Amino acid sequence: MRRTLLVVILASASAFAGTVSGSLSFSNTPLLRPEGESEPAVAVANDGTVAVTGLQWLFNPSFFGTHFWTGPFGATPTFQGLLDSGLRQPGKIVFGSGDADFDIGSNNTLHATTLMFFINPTFRTAQIGVSAVICPNVTSASFTLQNCTRHFVDRTESDRDWITSDGPHVYLSYHDSGNSTLIHVQRSDNDGFTWHRVGDPIVGQDGITAGSTFNNIQGPIVADPVTHNVYDIFASGQTGFLKGRTFTPNHVFVSRSTDAGKHWTASLVFQLPPPAKFDNVFPALAVDSTNGNLYAVFSEGHHIFFSMSSDQGVQWSPAVVVNVAPATTAIFPWIAALQARWTSFIMRRPLPARMTRGLECVSCPNGG
Repeated sequence: MRRTLLVVILASASAFAGTVSGSLSFSNTPLLRPEGESEPAVAVANDGTVAVTGLQWLFNPSFFGTHFWTGPFGATPTFQGLLDSGLRQPGKIVFGSGDADFDIGSNNTLHATTLMFFINPTFRTAQIGVSAVICPNVTSASFTLQNCTRHFVDRTESDRDWITSDGPHVYLSYHDSGNSTLIHVQRSDNDGFTWHRVGDPIVGQDGITAGSTFNNIQGPIVADPVTHNVYDIFASGQTGFLKGRTFTPNHVFVSRSTDAGKHWTASLVFQLPPPAKFDNVFPALAVDSTNGNLYAVFSEGHHIFFSMSSDQGVQWSPAVVVNVAPATTAIFPWIAALQARWTSFIMRRPLPARMTRGLECVSCPNGG
């Protein structure tokens, strides 16, 4: 019988608080760059090829963008260069590395998205747009960024972009941070080379929409290779006094599309009364590629909550707290639903170095 292993990863201000030592061992391989790094991300292809991105921390106008490495699993990845450098334009001030997410498709194509800054001539303000970077054969030993295709998907005020794929269908979601903070979704049907707008996960959801405009934070968009559904997780607030005066996203929703992103239906995963808010930092979502089960984690700053759905996101299990005492602060959750043959796990988005970092892993056989 095929088994799955569910891994919940979180960073805590109390290192290894209340956990029991297990049998896993880890080794650290520094990927040092003079420009500095933040918000690392990692993906593993079917053949074990590892891809890593990092956002440039120190501003270097002559070499500024999203750093990218690749390499065989177990080896030190090779620095390939700037993932979004090809989007810089002569005579204009355009920089990448505002944010990044990427996905390795079933045919080993790298689908990446980064936020791009269009800076005005006086260098005092910037418009932020979303890019798409498509790189074939990322698992090849001769891979080079020179073979990538790069283009802008949207040049409006944008924020927090995520990308996922299901075969040749690639989905890109991002915030309209300048107007209403709606979540926009673009779809590509040719492996990421051309894009078109589809439906928005929070539009047409009655009261959910009313509580979400100007008052939400988006987690990753996820495509399910089993059902071919697409899911988007977000935390949002509520109408009334709080919405007009504070940012209090005290609800967690998962919006589901069964028609390739054209229409969406949102379901409540969990809520707490104000002033609780699930913006620490993003709610996270994963799908089990063997059975379509969904897993969500989210934090209100003190606890990491976990919930699952076995009916394509219609209903969700009662949320349970997975971090343990004496930890009093728990933020930055992340989750992955993996087949048991995987033996290595890499934490992304660690806490800043000035904070004490901890790691807890919660393993659930059979996705339980």
